Amino acid sequence: MARVEVPPGAVTNATDYVLKVAPKTTAFFNKESERPLGPTFSFSPDLDAPAGDSIKVSFPLASLPEGWGDPAIAYEVSQGKIVGAEDSTRTKWQYERAALSGGRVVASLPNVTGLRMQFVLTNLEVQ
Repeated sequence: MARVEVPPGAVTNATDYVLKVAPKTTAFFNKESERPLGPTFSFSPDLDAPAGDSIKVSFPLASLPEGWGDPAIAYEVSQGKIVGAEDSTRTKWQYERAALSGGRVVASLPNVTGLRMQFVLTNLEVQ
């Protein structure tokens, strides 16, 4: 399962945080050059890392499949309310680099948004 490592100083109040499997997304099945790695998950509520530090998000991965490039993490960010819809938020996927380290794929983020996250791979042979 995914792991979230929170740096010292990021949490200042008694708050319950939840790491869970989130609803799947079809966002990474639209191109032959990209595929999801592991489950879609979320960590909430929102959390910012202290200045100069990062929140590390990881998932178990022994090795990268042949023909696929470096891993990345995609995470949803809010773009505001959808006009005319109740309780709906428009989102987009933001990407950050990740790296294979100690049997896990690891990404360092300045914050987590409380929305979905997904590790992805890019197929170098298709590009």
